[in-house]
Amino acid sequence: MKKTRWFILGLTAVICVAVFVNWKYFNSQERPEDEGSTVQGDSSDKNMGDASEVLSPQDDSYFDTARYSRKKARDEAVAVLNILISNQDTEEAARQAAYAEITAYAKLSEKEAAVENLIKAKGFDDCIVFLTKDTASIVIGCESLSSQQAAQISDIVTGETGLSAAVVKIIPYT
Repeated sequence: MKKTRWFILGLTAVICVAVFVNWKYFNSQERPEDEGSTVQGDSSDKNMGDASEVLSPQDDSYFDTARYSRKKARDEAVAVLNILISNQDTEEAARQAAYAEITAYAKLSEKEAAVENLIKAKGFDDCIVFLTKDTASIVIGCESLSSQQAAQISDIVTGETGLSAAVVKIIPYT
């Protein structure tokens, strides 16, 4: 039983490190402008809800790439947890811990989507939200933010997540 708990703890730590490294890599990566290619319209022409719109690492938007990476990391984590759950040798306590971890991922994803949609509803072009149990990092698609805009974003995040404003980090991105 203790080995299984240590296994779950180690697996969770590895997943957290992978998500952090993935986020850190895409947060600091310079994105070169496409040369020689022209695109009719702008990114607002995309219908993100359509089944034909599929995110891939080749998308040219930082936000699309970050969403793809976040989803991929979470999907991989859930797949590992599902393997643990479906293993016949896994003890019931470990199974319950894996179920709880999957539920936590689902709740975080739901909150991130809600916060992103509410921020966009305030008139911001694009954003991505990275939530953990204790912190929130929001990358906003703009050159700079006024204190009023930062307060609006902070109010949305604190209202939707229950986190205090002190742990909310807002980062403008152009």
